[in-house]
This record gives sequence, C-alpha cells and structure tokens, in this order.
Amino acid sequence: TAYLSLPASATDVLAELGELLHWSQVGHVLDVGAGPGVVTAALAQHAAYAQVTALDSSPQMLARAEARLRADRRVARRVRTITADLDAELLEIEPAHVIWSSMVLLHVADPVAALRRLYHRLVPGGVLVLIEFAGPPAILPPDDPTLLAGSWARLEEAAAGMIRERLGLDPWRLDWPAMLAEAGFVDTKDRNRAAY
Repeated sequence: TAYLSLPASATDVLAELGELLHWSQVGHVLDVGAGPGVVTAALAQHAAYAQVTALDSSPQMLARAEARLRADRRVARRVRTITADLDAELLEIEPAHVIWSSMVLLHVADPVAALRRLYHRLVPGGVLVLIEFAGPPAILPPDDPTLLAGSWARLEEAAAGMIRERLGLDPWRLDWPAMLAEAGFVDTKDRNRAAY
C-alpha cells in the first residue's frame, strides 16, 4: 500500500495513517531521509513497540537526529540510524511495516528505482507514506489578496524555475501514482493537502 500526501503537518498525516493501521502492531518503521529526526521521534512515539530506523545520506543530519532522540530514553533505545543513499540497494535494512519518505525522492537519480527498493523493504501489507510535491504548494486561502493580485503566481513561477534549475526536473509535474504503480505498488491512496 502506498499513501501520498502533499507536504503538511506530520501530525495530521500520522493521525490519518492511524486509520489505516494499528500502531501497536507495527514492528519496524523506516524513516527515509530522516534529516534531524523530527519525524523519526514522532514515528517512534506513535509506534511505541516498534524498532525505528532513521536513514539519511548525511552523517551530520543523523548526528542531529541522535542528539534529538537522546532526549527521550524510551524512544532512543528503539531507534537506530543508518547512513545510506536511496540510489543504492538497502539490503542491510530489515523489512518494515511502515516506511516514511518525505521530500526525498526528488533528490534521487531514478525515483522509480528508489520506490522499487522501498517496495522490497516493506513487509507484505506494509504501508509506504510518500510525501512529495503534487503541484504548487497551496499555502494561501483562495481569497487572499496576494493571489487575486497575481503576485503569488509570479512568485510561484520564479520558485518553480529555481527548482527546475536546481533539481533538473519539474516536481509539480511528476506523476507519483504512475511511478508507484511502475515500482510494484498496487493499492495507492492519493491525498492532497493545503497548508492554510
């Protein structure tokens, strides 16, 4: 199963995820692109009996995650960190009941290959939470004067140009459901979220 969402509060996504699974039955959670461990800590708190793996390509970010996680010994003893890159195989990682990946796949050479690797790290019936851009971020309400005046559209276009230049792709035009299907996922739910 794959679950998509636009960037939004991790708390909201975790609450909705609780409708799909029973956290008490989750044995292993993998946080891909864990960064400083904010979501890793939240995942460990929700899956109170699970082992949690924080994966990131940056040892410096994982050091920050470890420092954050040490603040709660109950959480820290269940979390391990691994420096790894999604462009490589993930054989050292045991299969997970939940894999969380937020704003990571835009940075890999082949998103479908990375999704396929994640698919093979899920236990049967496991859930992938994939949070990526599915369009321009909606952070202003429809009646905001900035939108009505057109200045927001100009800002969005400038930001999109910068992202295209930096990443070499247009993240708002990627077809995540099609890529998930190509990677082997068969039961996907697509959720778009607004930040306002």
